[in-house]
Amino acid sequence: MMKRAQPKDTVDKKDDLVSSKAVLDDIYDNMYRKRKLIYAVNFVRGIFFGIGSAIGGTVVIAVLLWVLSWLVDWPLVGDLIKSLNS
Repeated sequence: MMKRAQPKDTVDKKDDLVSSKAVLDDIYDNMYRKRKLIYAVNFVRGIFFGIGSAIGGTVVIAVLLWVLSWLVDWPLVGDLIKSLNS
């Protein structure tokens, strides 16, 4: 009996799986060695993310209030804004 040949796609998928496993192992090994550096970088990143979020929220609210101040002269919207203001 003749052996059945494997389709080429199956071989390529196995090679891709082996190579991706090797890449993941390398990433894990490098991360494990530099754990303190990763913690420090993530801590600083968190601080800057918090500061950026606070500044961004302040800017968005300021622009929203600025746009609403233009709408005070409109008949229906102006009454609503004046009632919110008082």
